Amino acid sequence: EQVKHKVRLLVYHHASPIAEEVENYGRYLSDLLNGQFIESGRSGGQETTFDELVEQTTQDCDLVIFGEPCQSLFGRLLTGSMGGKAAERLPASVLIARCPRWPLQRLLLVTRGQGMDNVAVDWIIRLAQASGAAVTVLAMQPPLSGADSQALAGGGLSDWLAADTPLGQQLRRIAQQLVTWEIEGKLRFRQGLPDWQIKAEVTEGEPDLIVLAADPDDWWLRRILGRLVGPLLDWVDRP
Repeated sequence: EQVKHKVRLLVYHHASPIAEEVENYGRYLSDLLNGQFIESGRSGGQETTFDELVEQTTQDCDLVIFGEPCQSLFGRLLTGSMGGKAAERLPASVLIARCPRWPLQRLLLVTRGQGMDNVAVDWIIRLAQASGAAVTVLAMQPPLSGADSQALAGGGLSDWLAADTPLGQQLRRIAQQLVTWEIEGKLRFRQGLPDWQIKAEVTEGEPDLIVLAADPDDWWLRRILGRLVGPLLDWVDRP
């Protein structure tokens, strides 16, 4: 189902060499989605603080286009990446506008077969409909030993699609949506640690944008499913 109200996209960036590029990228996405473009407010020539951004995001936006400030290696090690902080703290969907790439031609959806993935699925369908981009769906395996990973691979995606499991059910729904909206798409399955699976797909598929759900808040779910967002932001070179 499509969201009824007009999508509100808020662009946030610090004064930096890439500020104009991030703003242009935000305007491109806003035009693509026929959305409402909002710039993060400034007062007296001062940049909006992160806490102010959290408050603004709570009130009036669906997606934050977040331009990361320049950070030294020491600063990143000391406080973590600002992109990671935004992904964890902002109460809306967040697009980390790292090395923006447009127009969108190839989209990658990373899914773990959980209910929390549904928001990511909604975004990927909306973006693909608007841009005409092709979609690759990477079905993630949980962190397993090498032997268990090989055993779970079995017949590959054909078995997973037929399986009466949360991931199998989700993949069938996604496949049906791609057909319904006439979106070019494919399902992929890879072995190895979760971060390796994503790296392999990004290297081979060269997506313009990666879409995935936030890591779960509950420690026990993180233990079972693993963390994806933080490790991804340590190396990824695209939004």
